[in-house]
Amino acid sequence: MGVEDALEHREGEPRPRCLEAIAENGPLSRLERLDVYAEAYYARLLECLEQDFPALKRVLGDDIFRGLVAHYLDAHPSTSFTAAELGKELPGFIASWELAQSLPYLADLARFEWAHVAAFFAAEWPAFDLERFRALGESEWPGVKLSLDPSVHLIESDWNVDDVWEDDKQPAEEGRRYLVVYRAALRSRAEKVSELEFRVLQLLAEGCALGEVCEKIELALDVDAEMPPLMDWFRGWIESGVVRGFSVNG
Repeated sequence: MGVEDALEHREGEPRPRCLEAIAENGPLSRLERLDVYAEAYYARLLECLEQDFPALKRVLGDDIFRGLVAHYLDAHPSTSFTAAELGKELPGFIASWELAQSLPYLADLARFEWAHVAAFFAAEWPAFDLERFRALGESEWPGVKLSLDPSVHLIESDWNVDDVWEDDKQPAEEGRRYLVVYRAALRSRAEKVSELEFRVLQLLAEGCALGEVCEKIELALDVDAEMPPLMDWFRGWIESGVVRGFSVNG
């Protein structure tokens, strides 16, 4: 659909259309000038999504990816002043896309790629106050709530989307994945973790205090199972920046 048809048929177009604000001094008419701009605008949006979803584009190929983008932008036109938000709804859009029925890992791959984009642009928090943390009394520990960095995204998938993302020769294969995407040293990173470690991070993200986390994990374990190395995990997350802050209840 060209600009002229869009102006006539698309709901929500401004009235009057303000075409007179566009210079018409030849050889192109106002509509033709607007058409050139519209094509350039679409090309720029396509370029942004290609940069944000390189693995998805590689898997689909140029033509199918362009078709996906055209349908996506029609359903979710850009409403933000920044292109950083452009692909936010793409993983959900792909989940209902017809081709996703034959390639069921596509939505998770898009979700994983978008997590990297969102992690990179997330707000920056101050460094963890380790001195204050070490000064906590023993009685305060059960009420401590650890805060995940704003860049952290927890991705659970039945596919090896991290391998597909990293290696263009890696085929998609079924296999449970627990992934933590976050930003460190101005780069987005992804780490595979165990299911139990993943569940602990989920509990922290939900705002559970350390005492509650320990109770929930203990209840989830088999009777004879050993308690996981929670303190080692907490220490590692603080050092990597996955955990960025804390508060104390009471």
